[in-house]
Amino acid sequence: MFKPIASENKRFKALLGLSEESSLLMLPAPAAEKGKVSFSNHTVNRLMLSAGIDSIAHRRKILSQLGLLVCIVLAISLGTGRLFLMLLAPLAVAVQYFMLRKQAHKRVHAFEKDYTALLLALSSAVKTGLDPLVALQQSGVLFTVGSEVRKEVEKFSEAIERGGSEAEVVRQFACSIDHPDLDLFRTAFILSRREGSSLAGCLQRLARVTRQRQSFRRKVKSALALQKLSALGIAACTVVIGIIQYASNPTAIQQTLAHPMGSKILVFGLVLVCGGVIWMFKLASDRVA
Repeated sequence: MFKPIASENKRFKALLGLSEESSLLMLPAPAAEKGKVSFSNHTVNRLMLSAGIDSIAHRRKILSQLGLLVCIVLAISLGTGRLFLMLLAPLAVAVQYFMLRKQAHKRVHAFEKDYTALLLALSSAVKTGLDPLVALQQSGVLFTVGSEVRKEVEKFSEAIERGGSEAEVVRQFACSIDHPDLDLFRTAFILSRREGSSLAGCLQRLARVTRQRQSFRRKVKSALALQKLSALGIAACTVVIGIIQYASNPTAIQQTLAHPMGSKILVFGLVLVCGGVIWMFKLASDRVA
């Protein structure tokens, strides 16, 4: 007589995310089942996928061009004997990396712009009695052509039409978008289909969480803008004070520069100011999830 209680406990644990079965819902599909994105777990290819580069040929083209550029730089450096030119090789790799990261973040922000509207539209459609899967397939027409949400919905519809497994296709929805709330959406969608529970209320709560995240990000950006302004203000005040000092007493500045200890102190002070500005901008550039 204890079997029903055990089954109910297992079901509740699955809904609460305490069992291995539910935790697997949060994981991406195995590499063998992903087809064209089977190697996306690799850091470089995952970054390219997040940047919207789905084609394997396009990825290989970018990597081959980057490798060719690095080889040319190394050949020129060794051929001319100017070894310092070798520093351009890692610089080229770093530039390409940051360009891909910037493109990935741009796609995330473009997706998030319409993500809340997608959740509310799905919630309204589910409340009217429409099947959640059909509602998600038809929601793409609500967004402008070329928007990230519409692209992902169209990919989702194509995967369903090709006969893909429902749970597998839901797990792959917007898999190239590194948005922190998408895992919750996928898990809620799969659990609602599996357990037969209503999805409308959950979608509304997810929309509220996303709005709170967006509001918090706007507040943080405002605070970081003041931080950048204060850093530039401090650096500008330092330059203005130096100009005033040189205009009022140029001899003292010249004597300071001529003194071995004085010149080192001035250079050390400038390094501290520049380092402080760079550090402040580095803190301000950190993105809030």
